[in-house]
Amino acid sequence: MVPVRLHLRNFMSYGENVPVLDFTGFRVACLSGRNGHGKSALLDAITWALWGRARGGTYDEVLRVGTSEMQVTFEFELEGNLYRVIRTYRRAGRGGLSSLEFQLFDPKSGGYKPLSSQVRRTQEEIVRRLRMDYDTFINSAFVLQGRADEFTRKTPRERKEVLARILGLSKYEELEALAKEHVKEREKELAQLEAQLKGMEEELAHKEEYERELGGLSAELEVLGRRMGGMREERERLEGMREGLEAKRRRLGGIEEERRRLKGHIRELSGRISAQERRAKEYEEVLAHREEILKAFARYEELGREERVWTERLQAVRGLETRRGELEKEVEAERHGLERKREGLSARKKELEARVQEAESVLFKEAQIEEGCRRLEEARREAREWEERRARHEELDRRRTELLRRIEEARAELSVRLGNLEGRIRELEKRAEMELALREEVKGLEGEVRQLEELERERDNIRDRGTQLKLRIEAERKQTKELEGEITKAKEKLSLLQTSREARCPLCRVELDVTRRRNILTEYATELKHLQEELGRRRREIREMDEERGRLRARYKEVDEAVRALPDKRRELARVQAAYGEAIRARGELERLRKDAEALRRNIEAEDFAQAERRGLAEAEAGLRDVGYDPEGYRRALWRAEELARFEVERERLEAARTGKEGALQELEGVEAELRDVERRLAEGTYAEEAQRELEDVLRRVSEVGYDGARHREVQEELDRLRGAPARRERLLQAEVGIEEVRGGLEGLRESIDQAEEHLKELEEEAARLEGELAEYGKVEERLSKLGKELEELQARRDELLGREGAVRAQYERCLRIEEKAKALREKLTKAQKERTIYEKLQVALGRDGIQALIIEGVLPELEEEANETLKKLTDGRAYVRIEPLRERGGKVKETLDIRISDELGTRDYGMFSGGEAFRVDFALRIALSKLLARRAGTRLRMLVIDEGFGTQDAEGLELLVEAINTISVDFDKILVVTHLEQLRNAFPVRIEVEKRPDIGSTFQVIGV
Repeated sequence: MVPVRLHLRNFMSYGENVPVLDFTGFRVACLSGRNGHGKSALLDAITWALWGRARGGTYDEVLRVGTSEMQVTFEFELEGNLYRVIRTYRRAGRGGLSSLEFQLFDPKSGGYKPLSSQVRRTQEEIVRRLRMDYDTFINSAFVLQGRADEFTRKTPRERKEVLARILGLSKYEELEALAKEHVKEREKELAQLEAQLKGMEEELAHKEEYERELGGLSAELEVLGRRMGGMREERERLEGMREGLEAKRRRLGGIEEERRRLKGHIRELSGRISAQERRAKEYEEVLAHREEILKAFARYEELGREERVWTERLQAVRGLETRRGELEKEVEAERHGLERKREGLSARKKELEARVQEAESVLFKEAQIEEGCRRLEEARREAREWEERRARHEELDRRRTELLRRIEEARAELSVRLGNLEGRIRELEKRAEMELALREEVKGLEGEVRQLEELERERDNIRDRGTQLKLRIEAERKQTKELEGEITKAKEKLSLLQTSREARCPLCRVELDVTRRRNILTEYATELKHLQEELGRRRREIREMDEERGRLRARYKEVDEAVRALPDKRRELARVQAAYGEAIRARGELERLRKDAEALRRNIEAEDFAQAERRGLAEAEAGLRDVGYDPEGYRRALWRAEELARFEVERERLEAARTGKEGALQELEGVEAELRDVERRLAEGTYAEEAQRELEDVLRRVSEVGYDGARHREVQEELDRLRGAPARRERLLQAEVGIEEVRGGLEGLRESIDQAEEHLKELEEEAARLEGELAEYGKVEERLSKLGKELEELQARRDELLGREGAVRAQYERCLRIEEKAKALREKLTKAQKERTIYEKLQVALGRDGIQALIIEGVLPELEEEANETLKKLTDGRAYVRIEPLRERGGKVKETLDIRISDELGTRDYGMFSGGEAFRVDFALRIALSKLLARRAGTRLRMLVIDEGFGTQDAEGLELLVEAINTISVDFDKILVVTHLEQLRNAFPVRIEVEKRPDIGSTFQVIGV
């Protein structure tokens, strides 16, 4: 993967208007800037776009403070194709919304086409095409701050763990742990299966006993069933008799209920007859006034017709009166409109006459205004000429000031470089003087470190032995607890046998005689004694191991106290060795720096610097003299132009006066004519003529209607007096129809009463007959009660036998099921034993001494070869690194990863090298690990980012580092070096300068492209 372009918005310290970072213009570049200004944020933007991960744990942590949305667009080339990734995040409420686009450039259309739509599938497609995830990329392409020495600074044992982690061997440890867990699960399963199988075999011993008992219970139940059958038949016969008597008893109760209902019905019919007789009397009274009611209703209808006629005439008159009012208002409104128009025209006439007079006064000054405008144009032309001279003068003056500043900056830069060289010379002189003393100090410290390392190895052995003892003690204590549990169970069984007085064993329910009981008691007592002896032996072993562990702990504390000084001694030795190496190099560097300082001093004294700026300064000063700019003349020209500017306004007023006078005269003529016409119409009354004609017609139609209000009121009063006539006529009609209906109803009700009284007599006779037949009911109930008690006793006995049979049958069927389960358990037991064996072998194969050791052993030659290629370039061929996978200690060979480095002073451990020398080794090993990890991921490492501190390097080391980076650049398509060192930054032709501003945030500038 080779980066092509990067564009970010509101990402970490970067804001909205961030330029696009184009990677196509360089192969090797330096990413520089002050700490915290956003150098590493550019690298985080690449990983966040590709994998959604950066140094910040969550999306909100990489979102710029004070914003709610961010976006990163990253274009890269992979295997000849151009891809683009766009990742966006927007904060919404308490959560956030994110989107991800992955696109492929299409040369035919000249644009990008999407490869996936859903975020999860898009992320999977990115990882599939890159063939590496975030962790693989970080560990291979990025040499991050504090990570270059992650491998070398560890102890030999920890180096192996780091290498395993970088190579991704943790998955084998996870598989080993999983296999170990499966072994434990299978052992637990085997124990459970064996315990279950033992319990099942004990239960199956009672199967034949259950079969015999089932036979006896079945025979007794058969005899009991025949006896209960005869008694049930007799009970059924008696219950049939009782049901017949019960039916007669219910019939007797029904008769009583029907007698009560008939009596109530007779009372209801009597009441209805009385009501019908009252209605017949009311109808006869209404029919007696028939002629009077009909005469009043006929008069009521005649008056109603007359009242409707008068009402129609009244409505017509009211409509005409309303129209008359509307017409009178319309005529009056037209007259008022003409009067207001006459007033407006008079006012407009006066206004136009005033405008004409004002225009004539302005036209009187025409010649004076034209002369002033001519003088204004001349003054403005002169001011423009002075403005051009002023702009040229200011441009040349700024140029002169900038050149003077650059000359002073060059002088200051040379002075600073001279001061740095002089300070460096003084420092090197001090180092060179300390060479002999440092050599002796190195020898003394090396002897002390060797002694302390022997103690360290002794401490490691003590720790290993202590760990072994701890594990053995824990295992013994676990066995002890299990023995204590077995002893407790054995005591409980023994106590239960000793205290039980039953003929059966209280544990397995087997029949026991005296001899068998005594044998079992002896067997349990012997087993308890053996368990107690085993418990005592294990406790003695635990005490002995605890004592040995205490002695080891005391020796470990003594040795550890002494070994604690080893890191300090090693650091002190490394410091003294570094100082000794610096003193040796100082002598060679001192003379060269003295010559450089003398040359700088001569340049400063002779002013031999910034020649291009000095030539530009002379040209700028000559230009200033040729311009001829006079500030006082420029101010006078501006004043004259401002003074004459008023004539421009006067000329505009003159033009407006000419145009306004002509328009006002024309409008004034029209206004006077319209005013004369309005005054004539008001005087003659020629307005709203159609409304006036309609008003006369309305008055004529009102007189033609002929409405009489007094007669209308008399008709209404008489109608009020006869308002009840319709209701009385309606009651008359009801009486004529209802009188016959009421008379017929009375005859039917009297017949119903006679029928009800006859039915009541028949019911009383049937009730007397039923009471005589119910005398036998008591004898039947007594016999049924006796049969019920006898059947209950037999049923209780049968239930008891059935319960026992069910319990025995359940035990027997349980034995049958247990037989099937025991067969399945034996098969599972065999299968679990086989699986335990397989997982035990897998645990060994997947461990650190199995596949992991083989993989590490296979990659070490490749890692060593790659590291030495880079180290050769960094040390000019003076150093060589060797990684030893095995070490002999105490006559035993132990796997480890010792780093041995050979140079002109001999072969030493990594810890013996100074900071600068150690960094070179760190860098070489880190580059080798990056290439190795990329190859194992199935891809080629084409991009390298070195984000690491270089402050421990001297001038020569930095030069070698730059040379090595430029040399290894042939192996990479892009290399970014992140630093803030001036000397290292200037060593690369292309720089990406990062700057953080308080108003816009971080930004950058690519220099040298």
